[in-house]
Amino acid sequence: MPYLPNEIWLGIIEYCDPRELWLSLRLTDRQLHECAERYFAHDILPQISISLPITLPTYDIRNPMHGKAILRHCAKLESIAQDDLQSRRAWCSLLETVPGHYYEHFLVRWRAMREREGGLLSEKVRWDVQVGNATLRMRLKDARVDASPGVEAEDAQLSFEWRPTVSRFFSMIHPGQVYWSW
Repeated sequence: MPYLPNEIWLGIIEYCDPRELWLSLRLTDRQLHECAERYFAHDILPQISISLPITLPTYDIRNPMHGKAILRHCAKLESIAQDDLQSRRAWCSLLETVPGHYYEHFLVRWRAMREREGGLLSEKVRWDVQVGNATLRMRLKDARVDASPGVEAEDAQLSFEWRPTVSRFFSMIHPGQVYWSW
């Protein structure tokens, strides 16, 4: 393949289908691999929405109450060291709960998740991950609740390894299932 500057590849990549870019084109060439990952880190990750389904305890077991906590991509915690971990992990913070009155209940669960096993979340937890207009219930790779000492629960951030998560997401959806609106 002839050499093109990264700026030209990044301009071309913007017009590619993200699924095909991640699963196929990224694997063809080292330069294209780096450009595709840069594009995903800066343009696709900020658009990903992750939600955690919540079931509230209720007096009537036949009619459970359901909702969700919605998290969005954000800047990482300042206390985490600037190393290779930064480029491997994505950070999300709590945006809202639906319905809104679940907020306090979710914070109680968030604190418990943060205090358990150093914030490492069980691989059994399944999240609703939305990329573009496609949503998929799946596990996040190496998900954990990260916070500095003294940080309140609502300021704790979810982090996960984004590359394997994106690979799993795109490999589980059908090519025609996604309508890309960006």
